[in-house]
Amino acid sequence: MIYHDHKCIFVHVPKTAGKSIATALGFSPENSDIGNIHKTLKQYRDENTFAVFMDYIKFTFVRNPFDRLVSLYFYFRQNSRHKLNPDTTFHDFLTCRMNQYAIKPQMDFISFEPAEIGSCDFIGRYENLEDDWKVIAKTLGVANELPKVNTTKHDDYRKYYTHELKQWVYNNHLIDFETFNYTF
Repeated sequence: MIYHDHKCIFVHVPKTAGKSIATALGFSPENSDIGNIHKTLKQYRDENTFAVFMDYIKFTFVRNPFDRLVSLYFYFRQNSRHKLNPDTTFHDFLTCRMNQYAIKPQMDFISFEPAEIGSCDFIGRYENLEDDWKVIAKTLGVANELPKVNTTKHDDYRKYYTHELKQWVYNNHLIDFETFNYTF
């Protein structure tokens, strides 16, 4: 999302505290014309002037893929807008919906070419959300406090994985594991 008041571009990877960050920056779905909130860095580059893209601070947050996908599954289950069949298992959700936009690897959101991190000025980690948010908040001159928005309730992500499914996620998100050094 582009915030001209703050001169920043926030690349919102699904289920990485994006709505909390967007809220802290002043985004409100009720009064916004921001459009697709999950655009890629490449889309922002292609849709804006060179000056805006180069002059604005570009940042994102990433999350352990295993944890992010469990959170996404429960988000789809808890949000009637997504119409997920209540009988859909976690395994079926991932293996049958892999081509869906939200499930794709995080690097797809922030790279221009495969295995190339675009020109994000800052990549924060969900696992270090408070401290990493403070870095961005200070840079942008906004409040340090980050509201909790759009959270999901579930057990520790490790509980939801069989050996087979763990391997499947690892294979399909290998670029994220290698780039950000995440493990199970």
